[in-house]
Amino acid sequence: MRSPPKVVHVVVSLDHGGLEKLVVNWTNARNERFPESTRICCLDRPGNLAEEVSGDAVLCVNADRSKSPMDISAVRRIRCCMLGLPGSIVHSHNLAAQQYSAAALCGTAVKHIHTEHGTNPHFGGLKNRLRTWLMMKMTDRVVAVSEDTATALGKNQKIPRSKLLVIRNGVTPYKENNAHRSDELLGELGIDASSVVIGSIGRLAYVKGYDLLLAAFAKLCGESGSPTGRSSAVLLLVGDGPERTALEDKAKGLGVENQVVFAGYREDVAELLNSMDLFVLTSRSEGLSISLLEAMSAGVPVLVTDVGENAEVLNGGECGVMLPADETAWPDLIAEQLRAVIGESKDEEERVQRAKERVSAHYSQTATMDAYEREYLALVQSDSRLTINE
Repeated sequence: MRSPPKVVHVVVSLDHGGLEKLVVNWTNARNERFPESTRICCLDRPGNLAEEVSGDAVLCVNADRSKSPMDISAVRRIRCCMLGLPGSIVHSHNLAAQQYSAAALCGTAVKHIHTEHGTNPHFGGLKNRLRTWLMMKMTDRVVAVSEDTATALGKNQKIPRSKLLVIRNGVTPYKENNAHRSDELLGELGIDASSVVIGSIGRLAYVKGYDLLLAAFAKLCGESGSPTGRSSAVLLLVGDGPERTALEDKAKGLGVENQVVFAGYREDVAELLNSMDLFVLTSRSEGLSISLLEAMSAGVPVLVTDVGENAEVLNGGECGVMLPADETAWPDLIAEQLRAVIGESKDEEERVQRAKERVSAHYSQTATMDAYEREYLALVQSDSRLTINE
């Protein structure tokens, strides 16, 4: 029986983020199934999530990505690592990791699979388009996490749709026996147990649209104080990122700093989801949101913008509510949904149940990993490098 191939995931870092959490989860799960089969190579730095990787499976090449066109010494270090793993596969994630991986593997027999997790803005411009086109030529398999991402790759990089594979992200099933609101946890965060909690989980970056959510929340509070009869409404933002200071300043400017909790990165995501009355995702762009899948699996009602795979995940509104393009309508819609949730609307309860069932049936981590495993095996069994830009 053929041994499973060695797999090295290449990422920029394991700083907090959905992509990074996925890679950590996949690595731990695959190493549990096939001991010492999977490692992670970080370009810039290990990041805080490196501590969650079991065993000694993380290495870092400390690339100086300010060098143009790239840090050649880091390329050499990646190459030395990969050539020391016979029968290995390199699995890169997003553009920078793909470029370094492709350069390192040039002229080798090591196979390269690449996953794009969203519609990357760096695909624009002639220089970037030419460079990315070349990298795609040097990649054996290209995977998109959603049809929307696949469409963007086809448009920007002229990759035929037939040459792109879609493998949707997945999450582990939510444990029903953990589903309860923790007054103690809310207290730790400075939130009164009687408050209605609107929450979101994600990287505090412009693409996530938290500035838009803050504006809608401020208007909601200014018009009604609390839309449900509870003592107050609280916005709980879980995650960290480059926009945190700007968002904190915006909350102060809007006069809601005492009603917005910036929780930072947390490992107790399941417990935090249980403490939310409503999950709101206001992203300007998405691939396939892991935090959305987790919220749905946890049984939290969701409101999301119509970007990326969101509409498909919600099955056209059967499993959640889509936010309209007109942001001025958001406060009223959020208030309406909160009243339905707090009032234990039967329609809302049925929608939440459909959401849990949809994640279980279509977005499981097991299904995602099985799909990648089939691609890994197909690659190591192929005799020559595949050509995706024919």
